[in-house]
Amino acid sequence: MHKVELADPESPEAQQLLAGLSETLQQITGSSGMASFDVGDVKAERACFAIARSASGVVVGCGALRPLEPGVAELKRMFAVQDSKGVGSAVLAFLERKAIEFGYGQVWLETRKVNERAVAFYQRHGYRVISSFGRYVDRPEAVCLGKYVPVAQTSAAEPPQQPNPSAASGKTSLASNVRRRKHTMLDHLKSETPRCRIRPAVVGDLTALERAVGSPEFPQALPLARLHREGKLSHWLERLCTYDVAPKLWSITMRSSPECIGQVALVPELKLGTYWLSYWLTPAYWGRGIAKECIAALLRQSAAMPNYQVVVAVVAESNPRSISVLRGLGFKQAVAMITQSPIPDGHICFALEFGPENAV
Repeated sequence: MHKVELADPESPEAQQLLAGLSETLQQITGSSGMASFDVGDVKAERACFAIARSASGVVVGCGALRPLEPGVAELKRMFAVQDSKGVGSAVLAFLERKAIEFGYGQVWLETRKVNERAVAFYQRHGYRVISSFGRYVDRPEAVCLGKYVPVAQTSAAEPPQQPNPSAASGKTSLASNVRRRKHTMLDHLKSETPRCRIRPAVVGDLTALERAVGSPEFPQALPLARLHREGKLSHWLERLCTYDVAPKLWSITMRSSPECIGQVALVPELKLGTYWLSYWLTPAYWGRGIAKECIAALLRQSAAMPNYQVVVAVVAESNPRSISVLRGLGFKQAVAMITQSPIPDGHICFALEFGPENAV
């Protein structure tokens, strides 16, 4: 049984392991990998360095974790002494637990394609190939992998929350009990269009959502307006910002500004392969084709995933603008039996089935 513990990366034992790693990588890839490692990075906040010991106390492996971007930690300097079975898995499990404690939603890493043993190791542990990030972009010899880790209910490392201005008005503070949102693992899930950027929603988008839904132009018959009147909008947003496999709610920003101007939801139904589509857009941006542009980008992305088979949208008969958007995207009016959810009176059910004939 191996014991994994936090350690100083500059300690003699750590330096011994890091030297062994550099020598091994030099033999396999022609590079020691030290150029992409800074000891200071793993001694910073929400970072760590760990070593593994054998039952007799001998150091047999190491690994490190450092912050990469909001919600994402990078795995660094993973090493196991030759013939030390189970060390790599023990170190990886320890660092993934630390990532959860630190409040991360994903762990990313880079290795070399030629290091087939390392690639296979990570894939066995649930990591999947992602688009290259940071210094590894346009590096054909590199392969980047990533994995979701469960969202912690709370995190001791979570920075102090700013006072919630809504608390004084009697609203429940969303920051007091929200789970830390997970970011999407795959870089290619971060969509862009000629005018907009689309990212996984965060609970911080609540202000923009409330401002849009509360505006005089926003149709008060829509479900979001009802949730706003009932004080349940924050709960709706929190629920959709928490996910285990893939984001359910996406926020739209203009390329020129980080402010959220709308959102698109793709929520899985109990019926395997069926997803519900809904969206909202700030009234100031109506009539510009932005909703269609962004939904089309997400649907193109979804069409590449085997678990997406049918996307369903239900629209009020009195909402010709949304009906036009859906028809422009290739949605067809469908019978209610395509979904297991009831269709309200005065509403039309639309569906888009994914297949080679669909060109969203």
